[in-house]
Amino acid sequence: MIKRNQHNNSIMKKDMDESRQNLIELLHKQFRELSSRTVLFHHWISELLGLNTIDHKCLDIIVKSDSPLTGAQLS
Repeated sequence: MIKRNQHNNSIMKKDMDESRQNLIELLHKQFRELSSRTVLFHHWISELLGLNTIDHKCLDIIVKSDSPLTGAQLS
């Protein structure tokens, strides 16, 4: 009986490991998709504002800052 339980536990662990791996792969895929969409969104906003993408991100940093920033701090 103990051997059978150990065998069943081993099978369940293997299934859980495969299921976990599948979830991790799905999450990686979804994060890559989100990243691509975010980059495209920021590019689109930059174009609407008449800025290049880097200037748009710098403007974002400046707006979020609590105090004035120097050029060196932005870089």
